[in-house]
Amino acid sequence: KYKFLLCKKEKKYYTLYYKMNDDLIDLVYPCHKKDTETLVLAIQYAKKNIKNLRNIYVVSKTKLTDDAIWIGEDIFPFTFQDMIDKIGNHFRTGWNYAGWIHLHSAMYIPGILDNVLICDADTFFIKPVVFIENGISLFNISFSDGTALYFEHMTKLLNIPPQIKPPMSGVCHHILINKTILKSMMDHVEKKFNKPFWQAWIDVTLEKYNSCLPKFENMDNKHRGPGRATSYELYFNYALKFFPDKVKIRKLRSILSYKEFLNVK
Repeated sequence: KYKFLLCKKEKKYYTLYYKMNDDLIDLVYPCHKKDTETLVLAIQYAKKNIKNLRNIYVVSKTKLTDDAIWIGEDIFPFTFQDMIDKIGNHFRTGWNYAGWIHLHSAMYIPGILDNVLICDADTFFIKPVVFIENGISLFNISFSDGTALYFEHMTKLLNIPPQIKPPMSGVCHHILINKTILKSMMDHVEKKFNKPFWQAWIDVTLEKYNSCLPKFENMDNKHRGPGRATSYELYFNYALKFFPDKVKIRKLRSILSYKEFLNVK
């Protein structure tokens, strides 16, 4: 298999051919300037330990590092203001906006590979790790970071139940996304809601959640409470449900050190 790129240099065009590797992946870090300190370490460990890694992209408002390819947020069909218009401007606004970037980077970054590792900028791979084998995406699972609200959002959007038994979850702060699976999920949602995927993804969070405690559901702005959607859980369960021959769970040894909580004895 070969792909070609049409490259422009000094007002001349050159056709470049390169051999495809089905196990090759690109890596995307959606990032805010507050994440710069951990981003530096995350990139160092990614380059050292992620196998079959081609390019690393950082999606942010402004350029934050010279160690990766910078992608400005203006490539997407939505803006941060669009998220403010949907749910207001508070600590959850950027959190949900990152979810939009997670699920659209593989579709909008020019020249990106078909298999894209989406990763939080404070996640470090400290030992060698593989994310795809013979075209099969490898998923990790968590035992502590999923919530009933995430599953309810998934059910509202996709009409499918969890594909693994709670409290196990696909929220591991990284996931390998395949363009074919992602497009299928987006088409599924857009056909159901008759609107762009990014709009439907956030619009259902404005609905009443049966799994949400009344004190949060009755807030003036319910989005100031617990997170009501996650890109990771959504894609994880859709892929397991509709593409079981293209994905596989393999548990990584990991430590979740999150908001002063260390998930080991």
